[in-house]
Amino acid sequence: MFGSLGLIIIGIILASIIDRVTTANNGPNDIRALAGITKHLTANATVVSSDTTNGKLTVTDLYLSDESRSGDAQNLGTWIIKTPATFNFSAVSPGIDIVLGIDSPTFNVSARTFNATSITPKN
Repeated sequence: MFGSLGLIIIGIILASIIDRVTTANNGPNDIRALAGITKHLTANATVVSSDTTNGKLTVTDLYLSDESRSGDAQNLGTWIIKTPATFNFSAVSPGIDIVLGIDSPTFNVSARTFNATSITPKN
């Protein structure tokens, strides 16, 4: 009986120590904190045409920006981009280079489409 009681007390002490160590280490590397971090992807492209009726742009020479990739830039070809609801189509015209903010969950490589979170002319 005393042996069982001793094991229970040792278990409580060990659980308390583990909890303190775990709590102290929950910094930027804590998986719960990392799960909430999302990376905003951006891409560069050249406008081919605009469809103001459907709120879409057709772009060519799309490649991920330096901040959104590792390695060399790869030309991803021609894509159809769904514009944000507040996008002003007069800000772009065919031939202009633009920077696109990508809504990551809508990035569809096989269909070559995604929804843009932002569209700005490239300086």
